[in-house]
Amino acid sequence: MHQHVRSILEYLQHRDDVEFAYVRPVKDQPINHPNPRIERLADITWKYLRRAPNLFQPSEYIWTWRAAGMSGIDQSPPSEWRFRCSPLRGYLPWKPDMVLNAYPMAGNMLHRFVPWAGRKRIPIVSIDHGAPLQSYHWGGYRGSMWGCKANACWGEWSRAINIGYGAPADQQVVTGSPTLDDICGLSDDSTFLSECGLDPSRRKILLMTTHTEPLKGDMDVMMRRLFETYEEDERVQLIVKPHPVELRKGTLIDIPDHVHVIPDQPNLHKLMHAADCIISPATSVIIPALAMNKPFVNLLQPDRDLYGDVDLSALNDQLGEAVIHPDRVDAAILGEIEMDQTTTGQVFEVLGHSADGRNGQRVLDLCAHILEHGGPQGWVFST
Repeated sequence: MHQHVRSILEYLQHRDDVEFAYVRPVKDQPINHPNPRIERLADITWKYLRRAPNLFQPSEYIWTWRAAGMSGIDQSPPSEWRFRCSPLRGYLPWKPDMVLNAYPMAGNMLHRFVPWAGRKRIPIVSIDHGAPLQSYHWGGYRGSMWGCKANACWGEWSRAINIGYGAPADQQVVTGSPTLDDICGLSDDSTFLSECGLDPSRRKILLMTTHTEPLKGDMDVMMRRLFETYEEDERVQLIVKPHPVELRKGTLIDIPDHVHVIPDQPNLHKLMHAADCIISPATSVIIPALAMNKPFVNLLQPDRDLYGDVDLSALNDQLGEAVIHPDRVDAAILGEIEMDQTTTGQVFEVLGHSADGRNGQRVLDLCAHILEHGGPQGWVFST
């Protein structure tokens, strides 16, 4: 979750007129709960009784805050905090005016924190954890607001998809994603290349995997073909960036020794910026690629029959010449295709709204508007 709020946290740390408290896991949480039976019990009791056991473990979380004249970074909460917060099995420095979260639809946030905030009359704003580009049968959860006052969307495209699932239109607000806020400061970085073992003299081809079938299977087939084709080609350096869920589930395919594997998630945009070509299905990763004007080979194509019951034509019409068809993957790898920056920029504006480094500020400005007016209606970025 940290990438979704990192720029917000940085901005808050430079504002003396705002107090805040931010909690995050000490380490990456497993894709499955250590005790699946307890997790299943929580889901069942919530579904039928609207009650669930509290699975939050305070020792597994750290806090960053500025409140009551004190501050801390990645520490345990101070003993002086006195506002009881039962979902977190502890205390806060005060009753919050607003809560921001990227995952109100699952786990302890859904079962415990959202109902608690509702009883305390504390408004919640959700930050879209990913940008939906296509409607799939598993995406129905996007039609719910989970008790939140507003949902901050990546762009107009994802806003329309959320509304199509049933989400209230006046609560789906385009702010751009704070996840994109580091892009505007990226530049060529020889130190980063050296640390990652990347050769600046070779074309760097980034293969970004996915964990969702049937896209994963199609991506795996493409990777195996490229591993074999370019095994001895000194012009090309293949790099695999595994999806974090693949790593946690252990479903990443075997990668040969001549291919680099870089699992580092915090430096994802640095890695994409260093790449000469990116190959992946059109998921959220296509949005930063468009902002960087990177040649992007999109495996999610209507003619590949990956989803027989899903119409991909609208998405592919929107992407148009801003992406490359898989049939031209070798030309893209060898640098024979040049992208038009005006075209990619226009598509990015629809999907990603802005890469000016201020999306986190937009989310906070939306929160201020909600506190003043009681809802997101009529919000316009004020700074």
